[in-house]
Amino acid sequence: MKTLHFGGIDFINAYPLVRTLPPDRNSNVKVELTLAEPSQLYEKLLQHALDVAMIPTYSFFENALPAMSGNYVIASDGPVRSVCLYSQKQLEDGALIALDAKSRTSVRMLKILLNETGYQHIRYVSLPFEAMLLRKDIDAFLLIGDDNFQAGIPDLPLCIDLGKWWKETFDTPFIYAVIAAFEKENLVQVHPWLHENYKFWEKNRTAFVNTWCCKLNIPEPELLHYLTKNILHTLNPGQVESGVQLFQELCVKYGLLRRINSYQVFF
Repeated sequence: MKTLHFGGIDFINAYPLVRTLPPDRNSNVKVELTLAEPSQLYEKLLQHALDVAMIPTYSFFENALPAMSGNYVIASDGPVRSVCLYSQKQLEDGALIALDAKSRTSVRMLKILLNETGYQHIRYVSLPFEAMLLRKDIDAFLLIGDDNFQAGIPDLPLCIDLGKWWKETFDTPFIYAVIAAFEKENLVQVHPWLHENYKFWEKNRTAFVNTWCCKLNIPEPELLHYLTKNILHTLNPGQVESGVQLFQELCVKYGLLRRINSYQVFF
């Protein structure tokens, strides 16, 4: 039996797809799991150190990877809770926004939304979260992922949820990460393993949330709502294909990507 080397995102939003199956389970699929940040998984996939990986949607376009799964994604169809723009006041043209460099996809998402809203002269600087808090010249900062749950976030008057903003602007889900591979066969082979994980999560999610909320120091109701209402791991085929296509077209429209690249979506 071939061992598939699979890279899973080590963020809370991916837990139901990568942190549920007991290691001693009986399965027809043998998967060796590597957990890391999205950018690291992307590099490992390019180096063929992984057969399949969860990677940022923008990275999938940028390198013109040939194949992605349509079965499982990291997405939102409305408020996402973990991709937020924090500000002291309503943004004005010329504002300086600090960008969280952990997700290139969410950074492009923000730039598209600002352009669509009519902002033309926003300035940007990439900084780690701790450095953002020390800069007095910053008008707003974009915070991505698990950092949105930590206690050190300033209590600023304006918090804009980018998932909600995207839904209101384009009336479509936003897909933050996809499962990609160079070979279609690897995607087909990893699908049953992902399906096992997700079904095990659905069956035992109360127990998982109870365990995870203690480790993550997130209140149980908040974590349950995040993983079942804010974050979506499955969409219908049309939503996956149209959501990915729209994002790529808007990236090209606003000069965030050089050209439209072709790819295939497998279900």
